[in-house]
Amino acid sequence: MLTGYDILIVDGYNVIHQWLEMKFLKPGELDYTRQQLITILSSIVGFWGFQCLLVFDAHLVNNGKGSTEQINNNLQVIFTPEKQTADNLIERLAVEFCSQNISVLVCTSDKAEQNIVLSLGANRISARELLREVKLAQCEMKRHYGRHPKTQQRSWLEDSLPLDIKEALRHLREKK
Repeated sequence: MLTGYDILIVDGYNVIHQWLEMKFLKPGELDYTRQQLITILSSIVGFWGFQCLLVFDAHLVNNGKGSTEQINNNLQVIFTPEKQTADNLIERLAVEFCSQNISVLVCTSDKAEQNIVLSLGANRISARELLREVKLAQCEMKRHYGRHPKTQQRSWLEDSLPLDIKEALRHLREKK
């Protein structure tokens, strides 16, 4: 199990590409595969006990301002602005966190990027290694919650919704 880290930074499209090759994600539209990865990580990172920043390239989007979306308490999804790659942002975040003595683990299968983040003081994990850890965590969660059904928390649809949608739904409920 992944332990001893404060923050996991994931190169989103790099992981999607690797996991599609390993047949862990189902092929489909990019939005669909991106959502699969978000769903998987949102259920696992809380179990691991650290924060996750899932970074996607949007640097080729004309006039793209980038965006950040807080999925839940442990997962934040970041789309880079125009002319900034995921690698650039990951490197900047690694420097920022490591300079504050925050333990960082970066997930990418890009060997050059792995070497860069290692030189910046972060640790690295490949997409294949992350998948192995995800599968182990899923088994551990099943085993734990399977034995203790009374302690299993319910999973509410609301918990997986982005904050802006939760807020819009709350406003709709209050209007009635």
